[in-house]
Amino acid sequence: MSSLVTPKKKKKKKKKKRPAPRAYRSPLRANLAEETRRRILDAALDEMEASGPEGFSVPGVAERSDIALRTIYRHFPNRDALVDAMWQHSYERFDWIQHMPGADALPAAIVGGGVRNGDNLRLLEAALRCPRQIALRERTRPARMAQVEKILAPEVEGLSPAARRRVLGVLHSLATPTFWHLLHISWCPDGREAGQAAAWALRAVLAELRRDPHGAEETIAPAPVPTRD
Repeated sequence: MSSLVTPKKKKKKKKKKRPAPRAYRSPLRANLAEETRRRILDAALDEMEASGPEGFSVPGVAERSDIALRTIYRHFPNRDALVDAMWQHSYERFDWIQHMPGADALPAAIVGGGVRNGDNLRLLEAALRCPRQIALRERTRPARMAQVEKILAPEVEGLSPAARRRVLGVLHSLATPTFWHLLHISWCPDGREAGQAAAWALRAVLAELRRDPHGAEETIAPAPVPTRD
């Protein structure tokens, strides 16, 4: 009787791991993607201006941009993400304060801003009542305040911290679309006229501040609280 011989198991050769292919980023593809994104955001601004925050819809943006709905969702996963990106895009497109060289350039910029506000009135009014835009303004307010303070630093140099804060607040308020809108709906129906009125007020404050810097300490200082006997 022949003995049974257990056959030797063949050792499996370990497969060498192939290096992962390098991701190739085509500059042309990146440029096309960025151009598509910009078209979507511009169309979203048109949709917001026409429909307001209440009627804004992603299909409406697709129709205005002539871009497939699935492509829009590839760039922006949902409606809120698109609206947030759209308002950020509007800041980059319309916000002139971030490029302001100094206080003397503010009045002309306010007049120009008034013209743009008048040309885009429905979009501005949509922004003033859109919850997501209001939330964005809250998040970005510290950065805008810091930029205004940087521009106006030479004008408030030497003031006490309290007077400096109040003067910056007044000058910043005169330059906002909210102040322009108040003038426009109440006293100045023409957009340029509302911008000119705001610019005049800002020039007047600047002139008085330069004439008597320390007057700001007394003129707008809080009144003392009366004490009871």
